[in-house]
Amino acid sequence: MRLQGDAEGFDAALEDGMVPDGGGSPNDFDALASDQGPPDGSAQPVDALIASADTDPARLDMDVIQDMMLDLMPMDRGQAEGDAESAPERIEGRMCPQAWGLRALQDGGEDGWFASGSTDDTISYTEGSCGGGSGQHIYSFIAPTDGHYAIRLNGATFAQLGFAALYVRTSCDEPQTEVACDARREPQAVVSLHLPAQQIVYIFVDGIRSGQFPTTGGYTLQIFRQQPPGLDSAAAWMNPDTASTRVDLDGRLGNVPLAGVVYRFYDLANQVIPVRGSHEPIQLGLVFDLSDEGDGAPLFSGIAEFPSDVPFERLGDVASLDVAVYDQLGGRSDTVRVPVDAPDIVGLGDPCDRVGARSVCPPGTECFIRDPLQNPEPTCHPVGLNCPADWTIIDLNMFAQQDGQWLYDGDLSRRDPPLERHGVGTCPGATGFNDVFSFTAPQRALYRFETGGERGDTILWARRQCGVGGAQVEFACNDDIFELGRFSRIEFQLEADETAYLFVDSFGIDNRAAYRLSATAR
Repeated sequence: MRLQGDAEGFDAALEDGMVPDGGGSPNDFDALASDQGPPDGSAQPVDALIASADTDPARLDMDVIQDMMLDLMPMDRGQAEGDAESAPERIEGRMCPQAWGLRALQDGGEDGWFASGSTDDTISYTEGSCGGGSGQHIYSFIAPTDGHYAIRLNGATFAQLGFAALYVRTSCDEPQTEVACDARREPQAVVSLHLPAQQIVYIFVDGIRSGQFPTTGGYTLQIFRQQPPGLDSAAAWMNPDTASTRVDLDGRLGNVPLAGVVYRFYDLANQVIPVRGSHEPIQLGLVFDLSDEGDGAPLFSGIAEFPSDVPFERLGDVASLDVAVYDQLGGRSDTVRVPVDAPDIVGLGDPCDRVGARSVCPPGTECFIRDPLQNPEPTCHPVGLNCPADWTIIDLNMFAQQDGQWLYDGDLSRRDPPLERHGVGTCPGATGFNDVFSFTAPQRALYRFETGGERGDTILWARRQCGVGGAQVEFACNDDIFELGRFSRIEFQLEADETAYLFVDSFGIDNRAAYRLSATAR
């Protein structure tokens, strides 16, 4: 299984693709940003000076802190010469009331800024728009340069901050100046925002309050400069008969793990072609391959395969698409416009595209990997029967129930054992990494197979022949069924002792979750 790259300072939760929820979309100061900085570029966060003060760095008198902050706010050359119009654009917010107190960040150099503490026995003066109100620790921060900054809060120590709330304001005691907020029923929260040079913000460490019960405890706080990824090249193909689409991507990593791609289709007149009735860009989670250049610069490559969801009557109008990649905190690369090509017809034994977007095998053959040890790439082969020897096949017949059903509980989000790559069905959107089952009919009947669960989005298909994909060997394939929401159902006739091979996959990697597979004779 291909894994996303790690980013320094990120914990396991972020590596697993946990994107901030509950108001955690990136916030932006673009309208206020300026490329002008201090004369010598040596601006420091006020917290670094507070930490070096002779007084207690954990909590200082408000007058002392305000004097330090005013001393630290450098003028640019225009201000020194009386030219106010060339000053960096930033919001001038209000300081905290003296009773609220401020705490000190530690300057970690290239690793950013850090703090730790416990909100036990604190007083609640305020709360964020997404939650809070349990009692706060407040930190002030001055952005040394214009750019994106990520702020991460994690519960720590034995008595950790369990339901974390993290919010940021430009005026300490004015809730309407909030620029980011993330609150979760778990011991972590993350926000990302764009700050102009010398912008002062106030960072609130808090916990979700439930009725009369506050959430407090130990925590760690980190701030670091967010570097977005860069997209160097892209290419795209679409099969106008099946709507299967493929986009190949190459570029450079930022300092946050990648999360997926954003795309939008255009016609020859450069007019947007709607997808699912919307003209807005579509976001798709994706797993990327990572590598290093000779000089150690991290690179990525990725292949996005998905159904276009363009209206059938507009498939022939697709001429190009805009595409960008984004990271787990919403940082996005520049957008690249690329033409959308039709698939090529390839021959027996030639390399091929398993979803039929970039290439199509000739009739009587299918695109799959016959022997990964000899050739790890899919090629056009004649139709076969057996499962590859290295596949793990789950015998669904072993899970018979007293009521005549067969039930199996699985989990596509598991780590151990990892998902195996078994290919995709004719329903677009599957990841290719899935669970495969064998089912031998005890009697001649119509059999129904369904998936269900609390969350996730499954794709379910069944084959007559295990190791070969394509419509010629499929009994049925289904993504969503109306009665089951985002889960799947297929039905087909089986003769006594006839074997079917069932595949349970997810619609994109973001929708992997626990599931239940059931089989019933109708």
